[in-house]
Amino acid sequence: VVQDRSGRQLANTRLPKGAALPGGTAPQHMWAELQSGAQRVCDLVEGQLEKHVVCVDAAIGPSRQFAISMMFRPQFFESIVGREGVSEGSIATLVDGDARVIWRNPGGLAYVGRQATGDMLEALQAGRRSGVLESTSLDGVRVLSAIQQSPLSGWTVIVGTPLNEMTGSIGSTVLRGSALALLVLAVGCVLAVYLASRLAKAGPQSTAQQRVPDGTNRHPRNRRCGGGA
Repeated sequence: VVQDRSGRQLANTRLPKGAALPGGTAPQHMWAELQSGAQRVCDLVEGQLEKHVVCVDAAIGPSRQFAISMMFRPQFFESIVGREGVSEGSIATLVDGDARVIWRNPGGLAYVGRQATGDMLEALQAGRRSGVLESTSLDGVRVLSAIQQSPLSGWTVIVGTPLNEMTGSIGSTVLRGSALALLVLAVGCVLAVYLASRLAKAGPQSTAQQRVPDGTNRHPRNRRCGGGA
């Protein structure tokens, strides 16, 4: 999505060519963060066309009057969280800066938007960035969980193993498994920011071409973007 400071969309690759572009008000804190020229990774929000999205935002041009946002449905993280080789019976969860679930395996969409609880929520709200602790899952199961926060996005990955399935060496196993999960997730976030940055560099010319007074989408639909605005 390309938008101006008023929140008016100028292009949206989620919509077909010629479709009316949705209006809206851009969050002021977004522009405050983009004013420095840095990219911004947002927490889970309600999209205008999708129930939940996360995004990477980048300002366009030196005047920073426009921004381009790469938006991702929570399902984008399904293959990332699911491919980590987490042991059977374990739970892998990605939460945002407010400790709300972006994606969870197992469970998927049924857990998106729910907030961590109990000991885990206390640890995250206290600013704990990594470590191992006992907590209770959203299913009410006592687990040993390894947590790690990404400094890039502020999101946290949690990999938990039920205490009743513990073995003598499970502590180190959980940590090794979670390290691999964290690495893949972190790389995914880095790639998203990198892509947004590359798009922003090409943005001024694109914005000039797509900005039209009638409020219709003149950007060709691009299914490769993988996200929904």
